[in-house]
Amino acid sequence: MNFKAIKKIKTKSNEIHVLVIEDNPADIRILEYSLAGEFDGTTYQITPANTLSSGLQLVESFKFNIALLDLNLPDSAGLDTLRKFNSTHPNTPVIVLTGTSDDGTGKEAIRMGAQDYMVKGEFNDSMIRKVIDFSIERQQINKMLYEQDYKYRYIFDNSLDAIFIASRGAKKFNNFNTSLQRMLGYERNELFEIKPIEIFKDSNSFFECSNLFMRNGFIKNKEIELLDKHGATIHCLINVNDVRDLNQRIIGLQGIVTDITSLKQQKEKLLLLNQDLERKVIFRTKELLEAKQKVDEKNKLVESSINYAQNIQNALLPTMGEVRELVDNSFLIFKPRDTVSGDFYWINQIGNKTIYIIGDCTGHGVPGAFMSFIGVQQLNEIICEGRQTDPSKILFELNHRVNRLLKKDERESHEIHEGMDIGVCVFNFQSRTLEYASARRPLYITREEEIWEIKGTPVSIGENTHQVYESKKILLNEEDNVYLFTDGYADQIGGTRNKKFMRGRFRSLLQSLQGENIDAQKMILEREFEEWKADEIQIDDVCGFGLQIS
Repeated sequence: MNFKAIKKIKTKSNEIHVLVIEDNPADIRILEYSLAGEFDGTTYQITPANTLSSGLQLVESFKFNIALLDLNLPDSAGLDTLRKFNSTHPNTPVIVLTGTSDDGTGKEAIRMGAQDYMVKGEFNDSMIRKVIDFSIERQQINKMLYEQDYKYRYIFDNSLDAIFIASRGAKKFNNFNTSLQRMLGYERNELFEIKPIEIFKDSNSFFECSNLFMRNGFIKNKEIELLDKHGATIHCLINVNDVRDLNQRIIGLQGIVTDITSLKQQKEKLLLLNQDLERKVIFRTKELLEAKQKVDEKNKLVESSINYAQNIQNALLPTMGEVRELVDNSFLIFKPRDTVSGDFYWINQIGNKTIYIIGDCTGHGVPGAFMSFIGVQQLNEIICEGRQTDPSKILFELNHRVNRLLKKDERESHEIHEGMDIGVCVFNFQSRTLEYASARRPLYITREEEIWEIKGTPVSIGENTHQVYESKKILLNEEDNVYLFTDGYADQIGGTRNKKFMRGRFRSLLQSLQGENIDAQKMILEREFEEWKADEIQIDDVCGFGLQIS
C-alpha cells in the first residue's frame, strides 16, 4: 500500500483526488498518463492501491473525491468487490473498471450504487475525465436529492397537522399522512376511495374553497368544517398550494389541515367563563376593597407597634455620643435590615476596663429584635449588676441564662434554635491590653500592613448549655486597629456577579484601611458596602465597630 503517496496529496480546490484500486501496473500507468496535466483548470491526483484491503485503508485515512475500482483483485473478485467497498464507504463515488465489454456487469454495478463503469482499453483521455467529473457531480446531486427527500418525508410523516396531496381539481387524494387518518377516523384504503368534497360538512364550503384557490392560486388559513367517519363536526384551518411539474404546469394540490375543534370549544367556554367572571369580579372587588381597608388598618397598627419597638430598641442601645465618650477614637456601623434589628451592640465601663460587645441574634426584624432585647438585658445584669469583666465568664453566664429563659433543657426536641453569635472585647487602655472571647465571631487586628484574624469558640450562645468559651489576652500597640463585625457585611449579595462579599474580601478591605483616620475608615466601609449592594436588597442586619489605639 502506497502510504507515501498520501503525504504528497495536496488540497487545492481545483484538484480532484482519485483512488485507483487496480492490481495491474500497466493499467495504472495508462490512467496516470490519461489524467496527467491540467484540463480546464483542473488537475487529477492519483493514489494507487493494488488490493481491496489496502484501498479501503487509504480511504480511511484520506477523503478521496472518487474511486476507480477494478472488480477482480487478488483479495476480492466480481461484483462482491463493489459490495464490500460500498458497505464501508457509501459516500465515496465509484467508477467500476471491467476487463471486457460486458454491459450486463456494468449495468448491475450501477444498480448496486456505482456511478458509472468503463471497459479498460476502450477509453481515451477526454472520456475518462468526463466520466470522473460527471460521476462526482452525479453523486453530489443524488446526495442533495436524498437529503431533501428525507427532510420532506420526515416532515410529512411526523407532522402533527394533517397533510394531503390531491389531484388537480381535488377529485381524489393521491397521498396523505397518518395525522389526516387520525383526524377523520378512516383507514388508509378508505380515504383513497373518498372524494375530498365528501368530507366537507357543507358542499358549498368546498366550492367556496375551490373558487378561492382558482382566484388567488392558494388558500391561507381558511376556517372550514369537516365531518369525520362517524359524522362528528371538526373545526379546521386549511392552507393549500399547487404542485407543479418541471414545465410549471399544475399537476395537483398539497394542503395542511389543522384541527382547531378543541380551540373553538375552549373559546366558547372561555366566553361563558369571562361573562361569569365579570359578574364575580364586580362582587369580589367590593369585598376586596372592604378587606383592604381592614388590612390597611391592621398594617397601620403593626407598623405603629414595630416603630414603637424601634424606639424601645434605640433606647436600650447606647448612642454614638455615649460610645465616643467611652472610646473616643472609634466608629460604629449599625444598619438594620428592617425597622428593628437582630444585631445589637453594648458598651460600658467597669473600673479601668471598657467592655465592647457586638451581637448577632438568630433572625432579623421582630424575631431578631426580641432576642436582642434579651441579650442586652442579660448583659446589663451580668456586667453592670454582677460586675463581671472576664469575657469568658460573661459568655458562659449569658449562655446559661439564654438557655434557661428559652427553656431548652425542658424540651425533648430542639426545634427552636434561637440564640446569638457574639464577641466580647474587654479593653484596658492604660496597659493597652485586650481580653477577647466570642461565640463564632472573629476579631480582626491590623498592625503595620498586617492583619490578624482571631477566631472565637465555634459554638453559638443557646446551642450548648454547658459550653465554656475560650478567652484570649492580646497586647496592643499604638496605632493598632481593632475590628469586630457581625456576618451581615460579608454575607451581602452584590457585585457584578451577584455573589456574596465574602470574608476574604472583607479582611482585605480592613487591611487596606491602614493609614486612614477612624472617621475615614467608617466612610470607606459604608461606601464600599453600598456600592457592592447597589440595587440588591440588604439580606441581613449589619453591625460593627472599629477602634484605633492611641
